[in-house]
Amino acid sequence: MAVLWAVAGLIVGSFLNLLIYRLPRLEKLAAPVRCPYCRVQRPFYSQSALLSSLLGTKGKCAVCGAPADKRAVTVEIATGMAFWLLFLRFGVSPRLLMYSLYTCFLVVVFTIDWQHRLILNRVTYPGILLSILLTPLLSEIDPPRVLLGLAVGGVIFGLLYGGGYLLYRQEVLGLGDVKLAMLLGAMVGFPTIVMALLMGSLFGAVAAVAMLISRRRSSHDFMPYGTAMCLGAFLTFFIDASYFS
Repeated sequence: MAVLWAVAGLIVGSFLNLLIYRLPRLEKLAAPVRCPYCRVQRPFYSQSALLSSLLGTKGKCAVCGAPADKRAVTVEIATGMAFWLLFLRFGVSPRLLMYSLYTCFLVVVFTIDWQHRLILNRVTYPGILLSILLTPLLSEIDPPRVLLGLAVGGVIFGLLYGGGYLLYRQEVLGLGDVKLAMLLGAMVGFPTIVMALLMGSLFGAVAAVAMLISRRRSSHDFMPYGTAMCLGAFLTFFIDASYFS
């Protein structure tokens, strides 16, 4: 069953790749799959980057020879592994479905923010509404803790956003990060959101230091903290919420 759920994650990952590619470009989701370079329509199996890389010319476009997107392959594998880990933690249960759905949101936000430094309202707003409904319905987290988690996430990152602007006269965080913190708060509730944000900030700080040491970025460059926040939130899915009660 765990393996079957992981395979389901691979399939879902191919759809997430569609969202990741088309949402920032404002493209229609129902449009045919085309090569991003020559725009020639590709066969149906090329929707899965992993499957297309294993078939035929290893995912290369038959017209222009463009290779399969390695990022897309990574997204599918990561989604499959995440689904597998969630099954091992929750088994066949409502929480498995809920956290698997939340993981899909996190994968989309993580990848788009990493690539484009964008956290899209069309992802966070539906996620917030869905989390407010599903979290108390499918988990032990009651509605007040869901709303409090949303508020605490928004207040903490709202203060960081405002404080950073006052200190540096520029945005050190984007408003998208504030909305993402609210989304994560609705997903995991209070006080788990505090742990999620702390772990996310830690991951972000480690990544920023590593990039500075490797001289890939300067101290004035923007760090896409949304990716680190998503990772921190995913890890809290495996923590029993009653531990913080």
